[in-house]
Amino acid sequence: MDLFEKAAILQYRHRRIGDPGRCVGWCSTDSQRLRFDVLCRVGDTSDSQTLATSVSTMCPSSSTKRAGAMVIFHAPDLCRPACCTPFFQMDYVLASGVLSYRCRNALYPYKAIRQMWEAATRGPGFNLLAANVFEASHVLCGQNQHAILAFSRTLDPAAELVTGSVTDDFTLLMRRRAA
Repeated sequence: MDLFEKAAILQYRHRRIGDPGRCVGWCSTDSQRLRFDVLCRVGDTSDSQTLATSVSTMCPSSSTKRAGAMVIFHAPDLCRPACCTPFFQMDYVLASGVLSYRCRNALYPYKAIRQMWEAATRGPGFNLLAANVFEASHVLCGQNQHAILAFSRTLDPAAELVTGSVTDDFTLLMRRRAA
């Protein structure tokens, strides 16, 4: 992302901060819970270290709280998942919203997905806005779910595409196989 793209994102977020009805990606409390519940299907998060990067308010589900998972909520470097920091390792890396910003670099989401895969010892889960449903704005854009799935399957042949939980996005769950 270039400086102008980051500035546009900062301005966009600044205008929406403090108003839950206008937070990035926020449709309702229920949609946020659904997003997080789907992301948590990536694996057994009990007794694990999970990094959840999010540009919107992501609420841990009651099932995650009951499981006793350690979930770290981290405000990402605007558009870069925290897991992109070298040598950063967690059991699971979950991302909601950080891959939905418009970027001149069309490879940005693919690079971020690879970095999440490399940082997650058990696997990443992430959701993106669906290009076939979401109408792009000057800051947000959707992604082609089939292209993202095809790329994800180069890393994890069993990557799972989840659709239908929230109308304008899709989720991908990737899991490392036990050696």
